[in-house]
Amino acid sequence: MSEMIERVAKAKWARRQEVARAAGIQPLLADWDDELEGLREEVRAEARCAIEAMREPTVAMLSYETPDAMVHPGCFTCGGHLEGWRLMIDAALDTASQITPHKAGS
Repeated sequence: MSEMIERVAKAKWARRQEVARAAGIQPLLADWDDELEGLREEVRAEARCAIEAMREPTVAMLSYETPDAMVHPGCFTCGGHLEGWRLMIDAALDTASQITPHKAGS
């Protein structure tokens, strides 16, 4: 299980609880750790889909530029940082077992 998938799933669950509370049906939703595993797996599947959708950056993400940016957005067009972005998303999805994590100083 990916730490990021679990983090997103818990955030989705917290939002569902907020909506349920606002609608007056809070007792129908248990806390995340107390909920049925089958339902938690469904929310994790939704979280995985949300993270997978982020694998391809949007035009706005690719064209973002700020005076403080250390990297010019044009670098995305050459693929260098785009590949890094995809690798980070793959790592969040825990699908890139062949990826060697970067170590500071290397």
